[in-house]
Amino acid sequence: MTEARTRRERPPRRKRLLALGLALLVGLAALAFAAPYASVAHGTKRAAACLERFQAPRSPSERPDCGPEMRWFITPSRLPWTRDAASYRGEELYSRIAIATYFDAAVGWPNKATLAQAAVGLHGAEKVVKDGSQRVSMEDLGPSIGSPNLGRTAVLVGDRTTLLDRAEEWTDWHVRLHTLRAALIEGDLPRAIRTAKRYAELDPRDEDLRVAVAALLCLGDDAKRGIDLLMSTQDDRASRRYAAMARDWGDVRLLIVACAARAGVMPPPKPESPEAGQGDKLAARAALRLRLIAADGPLAVLPASEEEGRMPNDAPSTVADRDRQAVTWAAEILAAGVSDPRARIALLALVVGSPYPPSAAEVAELVPRGDDPPLARPEAMTALDWLIEARGLRPIAPVAALKRAAERLGEMAEAVDSGSSSAAAIRAAADALWMETGKALALAGAIDPALEAFDRASSEAPWSKRAVALARSSARLMGGDIKAALAEMDALDPSTLTPPSSATSPADKTSLAVLAALLLQRTELLAMASGEPSRETTSLLARAALDADRAASASSIAELDVRARWMRLAFVRVPDGAPLRPGTEVFAARMIPPRTWPWIGEIPSQNQGLSPAPSATSVPLLPGESSPDRRWEGPLSRALSMWSTAITAPRPERLALRYSLLSARGDAMPAPFAYLSLATELLTDQGGGIEVWLDAVMAHSTRLISHRTFAWARWQAALRRGDLERATEWRRRFDAIRAIASDPEQAEIAAFLGI
Repeated sequence: MTEARTRRERPPRRKRLLALGLALLVGLAALAFAAPYASVAHGTKRAAACLERFQAPRSPSERPDCGPEMRWFITPSRLPWTRDAASYRGEELYSRIAIATYFDAAVGWPNKATLAQAAVGLHGAEKVVKDGSQRVSMEDLGPSIGSPNLGRTAVLVGDRTTLLDRAEEWTDWHVRLHTLRAALIEGDLPRAIRTAKRYAELDPRDEDLRVAVAALLCLGDDAKRGIDLLMSTQDDRASRRYAAMARDWGDVRLLIVACAARAGVMPPPKPESPEAGQGDKLAARAALRLRLIAADGPLAVLPASEEEGRMPNDAPSTVADRDRQAVTWAAEILAAGVSDPRARIALLALVVGSPYPPSAAEVAELVPRGDDPPLARPEAMTALDWLIEARGLRPIAPVAALKRAAERLGEMAEAVDSGSSSAAAIRAAADALWMETGKALALAGAIDPALEAFDRASSEAPWSKRAVALARSSARLMGGDIKAALAEMDALDPSTLTPPSSATSPADKTSLAVLAALLLQRTELLAMASGEPSRETTSLLARAALDADRAASASSIAELDVRARWMRLAFVRVPDGAPLRPGTEVFAARMIPPRTWPWIGEIPSQNQGLSPAPSATSVPLLPGESSPDRRWEGPLSRALSMWSTAITAPRPERLALRYSLLSARGDAMPAPFAYLSLATELLTDQGGGIEVWLDAVMAHSTRLISHRTFAWARWQAALRRGDLERATEWRRRFDAIRAIASDPEQAEIAAFLGI
C-alpha cells in the first residue's frame, strides 16, 4: 500500500521526459533565434577590424582580405528577424571593401591597372546600393562614410582616366566640373570641348558648371550657345538673391565680351539696373576693352555702357572719343590703386600702349615713385614665380602691348629731364615692362625673343645683373633646356653669389632677395639635372640647398623663406647637413596613428603684392606666440617636422602616413617641386605606380593652382626621379596647356578656366 502511494506521488517518467524535451526545444529555439544576432554582432566586429587594417601600418603587398567576413551575414540575411541588420551590414561590407580597394590602388600599393580594376568594382558597389538600401551614408562598420560613388572618389584621388572614360555617366555637377578640368590637365582641349557640348545638352543648373561649360564652348565653335548660357547666369545674378546673398556678375560679363570677340559679334547688353549682384572685376574688364581697341577688331567699338559706373549720361559721339574715354577709365582705375603687381603692370602696358597714350607727365603720375611699391619685383623672376598665381580673372596684357609700352616709356624717359625723379621712375617702369615682356614671351615658348627682351632692361641697380641672369635662366628652363638654364647662372661672377655682409638699405635688401631667388632656382635645376644619385651629386645638391636657405632666411621675404625650408628638407641629408633649419620644432613621438597634417594657411606672396613679412622677433611676443604677420610659422614648423619623420619612417608606417596625408593633407604650394620630391620618398622602394600616387597627392591642388602650373610641377618631379618617359609626357601636356593660355584672343577665358 505504501509502495502504491509512492508510485502515485512520483511523476510519470514520460512527463519528465516531456518537460525536458520542451525545455530543450525552447532552448534550441532561443538559440536559433539569438544565434543570427550573435553572428551579425561577431561579423560586425571582425569586419570592422579587418577594414581598419587597410590604413594601419603594414606591408603594401599584404592587402587585407575582408571578403570572407561576409559569411557572418549570409544566413542572418535570410531570416526575417535579422534580415535588415544583416543585409545592411553585408551591403556596407561590400561597399567598404570596394572603396578601400580603390583607395589602396591609389595610395597603399599604387598601380594604374589595379586602379582601373578597382574602379569597376566600386562602380558595381555603387549600383548595389542604389538598387538596395539607397542610403546616403554608412556607419555600422567604422567611421561614417558616404555611400559608394565612383565619380566623387575618383576626384579625391585624382583619377583622371576614370573621370574621362565615364564622362557621360556622371550626374553630380562638381564631378562633371572636375572631368572638364581633367581633360584640360591632360592638354586635350578638343576632348574638353566635346564633353562640354554634351553637358550643355543637359542644360546644367549649377552656376559654376554652367559657366565653365559656356567658357569651353566659347573656346570651340559654339560661341552662340556659350553666350546664351552666360547671359542667363549674368541676368540671374543681377536680379536674384539666394538666402539673402547675391553673386557679382563682372566675371561672367567679361567672359561674354571675350566670347563675343572670338566669334566676331557684338555682345548682348549688360544689366542696366541690377537689384542683386553688381558688375565687379572692373580692372580686368577695362583691360579687355583696351585689348580689343588695340586689336581693331569688330568689338573695338564696344558700347560705352561697358564702363561700369564711369560714363556720363551723354555718351561720346564718336568712336575715337569713346576709345579715349576707355583709356581714361583704365588710367583712373590704375591711379586709384591696384594691389596685385601683375594687374598694375598689365594695366599700365595697355594704357601706355593704346592708340591714345597719356603724356609723359601723366605717365609719371601712374608709375611708382619714391617709397611707392615697385611696379614689379626683381626677385619674382624664378620660373615658379611666373607660374604660381591665384586662379581667377585679372588684367592681362598681350605681348604686343607690353613691348609697345616698354618702347614708348623708354622714349618718354629720354625726352624728360634726365636728372628728374620722373625720368628715373619712367625708366624703371620701362625696365619692368621689358622684363614682363620677356616673361610673357618665355611663358608662350618664344625663348630667343624673351632673352632679347630681358637684355633690353637697362637698370643700373647693383642687383640688376643677377636679376637678368635669373630671368634668362627661367626662360631657358621654360624652353626645357636645363643645362642652358644652369649656364646662365654659372656665367655670373662667383663674387655676386655671396650674400652682402649687411642688408640695411632697400637696395641691399632687394639684392639679398634676388640672390635668394637665384640660389633657390639653381638648387631646383641641380636637382632636375642630377640624374642617377651619387655621393658627389647628393653633396653638391645639399650645399646648394643650404646656401639658398641661408640667403632666403636673411631676405625677410616670407615666400622665399618658406620655399627654402621645403627645399632644405627635400634635398639635405646627413652628413651634409641637417634637413631641418635650427629652431624647427621636432616631433619626438611616433606619428602613428597621425591625426592631422598641419594646415599652414596663407603665406604672403610676392605675386599678391603683399609687403615682406617682418621678423618674428621684431616686436615683443608672449611665450609661444607668433607675429600676426607670420602666424603660419608654427604650422609650417610642425609640417616640416612631420615630413622629416615621415620620410625616415619604416616602410609599413609610411603606408599609413600616405593614407593620413590623403585624408588630412596640408598645403605646400609655395614649393611644389620640393613637396612632390618628399611625397615621392613616401613611396620609395615600395614598387607601384608613382604617377598614380602623385595624382592622389595633388588631387586637391587642381582647385588651387593653374593647370599649367600643375603640369609644370609634375614635369619637374619626373625629371628629378629620372623618369624620362613620364617627363616627356608631362612636358607635352605643359606645352599644350600653355599654347591655350598664351593665345591673346582667348587669354581671359583660359584664365577663368584655371588653364
